[in-house]
Amino acid sequence: MPRRKKVVQVAESEVTRNGIYTSAQVRARMGVHVKCIRLAIKSGKLRYAKRGQRYLFLGEWLWEWVQIGEVRRSPVDTSPSTN
Repeated sequence: MPRRKKVVQVAESEVTRNGIYTSAQVRARMGVHVKCIRLAIKSGKLRYAKRGQRYLFLGEWLWEWVQIGEVRRSPVDTSPSTN
């Protein structure tokens, strides 16, 4: 039987700045793959706390991580070409 992706409800997808989230909650609420989280942790782009065997993420840290990944387009050159 083919695997189906879980549809994330709007109420579940909210990440508040003062919330505390596990890695499973981050995956469900933000829709990112576990490998993406691991890579961000190893590269130092995503902050985390570890208690026991659990990784914990503050909502503020998740917001910062998203902002770091912002992609800005370069301005389009509208000057006439001299060809």
